[in-house]
Amino acid sequence: MILCLYTGIRIGELCALRWENIDLKNGTISILHTAERVLNDNEKSKAKTKIAIDDPKSDTSIRIIPMPKFLVGVLEQYRLDKGYILRDNGAYTDSRNITRRFKKLLQEADLPDYKYHILRHSFATRALELGMDIKTLSEILGHASVTIMLNLYAHSLPEHKKKQMDKFNSLYQSPSK
Repeated sequence: MILCLYTGIRIGELCALRWENIDLKNGTISILHTAERVLNDNEKSKAKTKIAIDDPKSDTSIRIIPMPKFLVGVLEQYRLDKGYILRDNGAYTDSRNITRRFKKLLQEADLPDYKYHILRHSFATRALELGMDIKTLSEILGHASVTIMLNLYAHSLPEHKKKQMDKFNSLYQSPSK
């Protein structure tokens, strides 16, 4: 969850992320694949769906994300030489397992029932509040245009709106009496 909250990666990208895609020396994550649930075309299988790990759907989703220094330190604690970052019995972790754990943590903390994607929204909103420029943020999120990023992920909080509006104070001059 920390990885998604501080990089904005999608849950499918997290599930497909391998240690080979993380460069701790340079502090970067290479997003090269995504995991998604698709219809199972194997007639011998009873499962209706299966996990497919494939290239992202767009060229802009393939990207290198710089990590904050603290996140490099966190990942160093769990570092393995190869394989998936999150794994179940050596294989990738199904996004449904991550979602279930997330929902359980929300419930234990007596928080509302949010979708896991809220972490991506939170990352985008906080990045803007911290002053990250829109173009950089759009590229980190893997969007083709800044318009998509702004429409989907940038939520202005009331405190931020007030702070921005207070900038007009310097323009106002009281009429002399």
